[in-house]
Amino acid sequence: MRLQLLSKGYTNAKLAKSVTESYILYLAPASLNSLGINLCPGSTEGCRKACLYTAGRGAMSNVQQARLRKADWFVTDRSGFVKQLIAELAYLNNRANRSGIAIAVRLNGTSDIDWENIINLSLFPQIQFYDYTKRPDRAISSVTENWPSNYHLTYSASEVTRDSQIARFIKAGINVAMVFSGKELPTQWNGVTVVSGDTTDERWKDTRGVIIGLLAKGQAKKDTSGFVRHNESAA
Repeated sequence: MRLQLLSKGYTNAKLAKSVTESYILYLAPASLNSLGINLCPGSTEGCRKACLYTAGRGAMSNVQQARLRKADWFVTDRSGFVKQLIAELAYLNNRANRSGIAIAVRLNGTSDIDWENIINLSLFPQIQFYDYTKRPDRAISSVTENWPSNYHLTYSASEVTRDSQIARFIKAGINVAMVFSGKELPTQWNGVTVVSGDTTDERWKDTRGVIIGLLAKGQAKKDTSGFVRHNESAA
């Protein structure tokens, strides 16, 4: 039986809060595949330890095995994997076109693959694609003219991301996701407005040039690498 690649949004706590009908692609992250190919080339030690791969439903062995099978399919038979993914996207695009409903797809649920160089996302104009990335090159490319107009990226800061880098991204109109300690998000970080990234995952609706604040969850609460920023206002 052919493996279904996209999962419905209710399998993700934040996507379940979204008004838009959403779908997400989960793969085993980083090098957790049979060939050891890194599917999160911008990942750091801090983000790998705090990864939500094993959070929620991901803690169940059958869910992890399904994600591993998908990752293995991608690294061992990319053409077959992409063919299946295109078929699923075409179905969603056609359904959105017929019904008039809005559909969003997050292709990197637990990966950081440059889908813009693998699939012509412009062929699915009825779908709003979006992702988080830790790759500066992808983030910068997302504000250039040749980027798919229906693909929104948010840069995800890690413990190695310098404040000066964040400032440059914000100035360029690239939103930056940051994880904060405590029970409440700050209203500002270094003078930049912070909006909650926990209330919804509809990142393409965010105002440009803001910090997307996320509260530390799971293993991230134990972070000592600097991946989780200290919330001064919660001190």
